[in-house]
Amino acid sequence: MIISFLFAILVGWNILFWFIKRDMSFALLEKCALSFIIGLAILTLQMFFYSLLKVKFSILPLLFPHIFVSIANIFLFVNLTPTGNNFPKTKNEVFDILLISGIIFQVFHAFFKALIRPMYSFDAIGNFAYKAKLFFMERYIPYELFLRKSADIQHGDYPLFIPLSETWVYMFLGKWNDLLVNALFPMFFLSLSIIFYFALKRIIGKRLSLISTFFLATIPHFLNYATNGYADLPLAMFYSVSFLYIFLWISYKRENKFLFLGAALSLFAAWTKNEGMLLSLVNILILLIFTFFERNNLTKIEVRKIAYFLVIVIGLSAVWLNFIYNTIGLENELVRKETFKLSVAIKNLNRIPLILYDYQKHILGPKKWNISFLVFVVGLVFYFKRAFRGYFKYITLSILLAFSGYTAAYLITPLEIRYHLQTSGSRLLLHFLPLVVFWITYLAKEILNAEDNLYR
Repeated sequence: MIISFLFAILVGWNILFWFIKRDMSFALLEKCALSFIIGLAILTLQMFFYSLLKVKFSILPLLFPHIFVSIANIFLFVNLTPTGNNFPKTKNEVFDILLISGIIFQVFHAFFKALIRPMYSFDAIGNFAYKAKLFFMERYIPYELFLRKSADIQHGDYPLFIPLSETWVYMFLGKWNDLLVNALFPMFFLSLSIIFYFALKRIIGKRLSLISTFFLATIPHFLNYATNGYADLPLAMFYSVSFLYIFLWISYKRENKFLFLGAALSLFAAWTKNEGMLLSLVNILILLIFTFFERNNLTKIEVRKIAYFLVIVIGLSAVWLNFIYNTIGLENELVRKETFKLSVAIKNLNRIPLILYDYQKHILGPKKWNISFLVFVVGLVFYFKRAFRGYFKYITLSILLAFSGYTAAYLITPLEIRYHLQTSGSRLLLHFLPLVVFWITYLAKEILNAEDNLYR
C-alpha cells in the first residue's frame, strides 16, 4: 500500500516538475502533496486510455512511460537554475506548535478511523469499491457491463478517479482488501491540509494559515468524509486547490504555474465526480468575471493564458461528456434533456422553502460543521461591501456560484426533493467547505489590516 502511494508521488512529481520547474517557493511538503494527487489522477487516466486501446492495465505497463519521463526530468533538473524564494523560516511559538499538533492529531485520527474497519458505507461500496474490484479482476473498464441492467452497476456514468485509484492500490496488494484501501482517503485529507496551508501562507501569512488549516481539519463532517470512502472529499480537494491556485494567479503573481495548476486540478475535479463539472464551470466564470473587471489592466499574454484555460477545461470536459453519454450511451439520473430546462425549474419553485429549510439546518447545526457556515453567513451580512471589494470578491463569488449551482440542481432534479436533500445536502456543502474556511480567514485578515491602519 505504501509503495503504491510512493509510486503515485513519483509519477506526480514528474508531471508537477513541468509546471513549476525548480521553483523554490514551493515547499517540499507542498510538492509531495501535489505530486500524490496529480500522480493518482494521471495513473487513473492512463488506466482509462489503456482500456480504450484494449490494453489490459497492470503495474509495469503503467509505470513504463514514466521511466523515460523521469530520465528526461533529471537532465532538465540539473541544467535548470532554481527560481523563486523559499518561505522565510520563522521560529514556531507555543501557539503555533499547539495548532500543528492539533492538525497532526486529526490526520492520525483520520487514518485510525479509516483503518479500524473495512469499507462499510453504501455509496462507497456500490459506486466505487464494486467497480474497483471489477477493474482489478478484469484489468480493463468493461463498459459493456455498465450498460447491462442485470449487472446492477450503480451510476455507470460517474467519473472513474476513485474506483481506478482503489484498483491501483489493489494491484500492489495483489488482492482485494477493503481495509487497507481505505488509507487512500486520509491521504487525500492530509494532502488537502498541506496544500491548503501553503497556498494560504502566500496570501495571509503563517499564523492565520495555521489557524485556518486547524479550523478546517477539526470540522467533524470534513473528518468523517476523510474515512468513509466517498468521492466528496477528493472532489473538495481538487476544486478548492484549483481555485486557490487560480486565486494566487489573480492576486499574488500572475505566473504560468499557478494558472496551469488551476486548469489541471479543475479537470481532475471533473474526473472525480459529476459535480466537478459544475465546479469547473465556477472556476471558468471566476476567470471571466476577473477578465471583465481587469480588462483595462490585463496584457494580451494574460488574456491568452485565460483563453487557454477556458479551451482546455471546456474542451476536455465536453469530450468526456460526449464519450460517456453519446459514444457509450449511459444516462444520468439527475440531468437529462427533459429535466435540464428552465420550464422545469419554474414549475418546481415550490421546492424553495424545503431547500432553504435544509440549508438553515446546516448553517445553524454545529454538530457537523462547527460554526463555519454560521460565521460565513453572519460575516457576509455584516461585511457585505467588503466581501465584494477587490480580490476578496472572487472568493465570495466562488462560494456563492457553487451554492447557486447546487440550488439550481435541486430545482430540476427528477428525484423526490426531500429524499434528495436528505441524502446529498451535506455532501454538496462539503465540496466548497475549504473555500468557506478560506473566506473566513481572509475576512479576518482584512479586519486585522484595517485595525492596524487605524491605530498606526
